[in-house]
Amino acid sequence: MRKDTAIAVYIDDDEYCAIEINWLHRSWLYSGSNERSDILMFHNPAVDMSKVPSGEGIIHIPLKPTDDPVWHDYPRVNSTYFLTTKEAEITHNYDYTFRTDIDTFLTKNFVTFKPRLATFGHNAYASVDPEVARKISQICQKWGIRQYHMNTDCHVMAYSKGITEYAKMQYSMARRLKTEEFKDGHGEWPGWYEYIINMYSAGIAANAFFGMGYSIGGLGCMSMSPDPIGSTDYHIHAFHTYQNFSKIKWREGYYDCLDLDSLDDHTVINYCIKMAGKRFI
Repeated sequence: MRKDTAIAVYIDDDEYCAIEINWLHRSWLYSGSNERSDILMFHNPAVDMSKVPSGEGIIHIPLKPTDDPVWHDYPRVNSTYFLTTKEAEITHNYDYTFRTDIDTFLTKNFVTFKPRLATFGHNAYASVDPEVARKISQICQKWGIRQYHMNTDCHVMAYSKGITEYAKMQYSMARRLKTEEFKDGHGEWPGWYEYIINMYSAGIAANAFFGMGYSIGGLGCMSMSPDPIGSTDYHIHAFHTYQNFSKIKWREGYYDCLDLDSLDDHTVINYCIKMAGKRFI
């Protein structure tokens, strides 16, 4: 069967990236998502590839991070930059591309998910401080962008050529935010904050590029939910929190004592715990 979807990630030279990619890989196999998709692991050439999954359906693509000095203190931008490169055109061999983060989990619902509209995850960065929402709206107005959605996340699935063109726009807007909006300081979370430029630029570019042709939901679902996995939960993101499931607690070995095989993995929390598995360090 022809695989119609590329799952595209960037693995940077960070000890946890090479470990947490196993979460995505394990859930990809467990959910059956490997039947319709390949994982395209773009990676910093400095990564120890012996720690990274390999095998059928996994394609390793070495790619140096951006050398633009404006990003010297924000390597996170590489999770956008990689899709702007010539190498990223490999995604055009697939009908759909799903750009996601390392610390995520696919559910069984992803197997049949074929979005009509570009589909993004949902975040809350513009809701924790009203000033952030006002600032983003002001920027959209200044840049001549009609704003349809707020709190658009970086997880996105759409037709493949659209994803790479959108990424180019997002990267350009991220650079403009960096040089124009943060030239006098970094800001501070939860207010207007330089180190989540990827989020700001994702939402602004999504409004500019896809307009009314995108929806939010089903991707990047919060890992802290005790509820059963719903029929429209396609993908779960491990949030940086102490609430279960917590990747902070996972890194501290909090779940190592659990019998993973006995967990009821129909709930979001337990599914994440089971797919994350034991620590590797």
